[in-house]
Amino acid sequence: MANPTKQRVLDKISEFDSLGRQGFLKKYANNRPSKEWVILRDGKIYDAKAIWAAAHNPPISPSQFHYNDAKSGMQRLGFEVVSKFSDFDAAVQKALKLDNKTRLERLAKAPKKPKKIQKTFDIFIRSALVVAQALVVAAGKCGKCSNPAPFVRKTNSMPYLEVHHKIRLADGGDDTVENAIALCHNCHREAHYG
Repeated sequence: MANPTKQRVLDKISEFDSLGRQGFLKKYANNRPSKEWVILRDGKIYDAKAIWAAAHNPPISPSQFHYNDAKSGMQRLGFEVVSKFSDFDAAVQKALKLDNKTRLERLAKAPKKPKKIQKTFDIFIRSALVVAQALVVAAGKCGKCSNPAPFVRKTNSMPYLEVHHKIRLADGGDDTVENAIALCHNCHREAHYG
């Protein structure tokens, strides 16, 4: 088994573009997206672990290596690999690893007012028809755990469920009923962070 070369990775990125994310993940990663690390290239994101597995000659299963192997291997080849999680999430994880005494000492010295920055970002204008249909199909029950909605909205007396895109719009997913599912808030959080 030969380690991936830069050209093999580039070939697999082209194949990812050709097959689409779902097709590529089905072919090389048992339909499993990267949990954290993605490749940024030409304004697009690619699942690092799936690309790394596919770029081996012959391709191997993503279960045969740790995601950090994919990350460090891609970086050695000159690819930009970043976490899907925000810098804030990474900072929280780092703070959780501190012993309690050190964390409390740093808290005592930390500013009381948060820093403020301005950000610009893209927002998807979602289809109200897709959301409405997903809620109707759910009939007041979570599409994952099948539990009833946790409460009724005060504004319209509808069961409170959150419509989630199975493949995120930011990852090229479609704003369609087939790609949408109504979830309780716990299952929705799990879909993003579990």
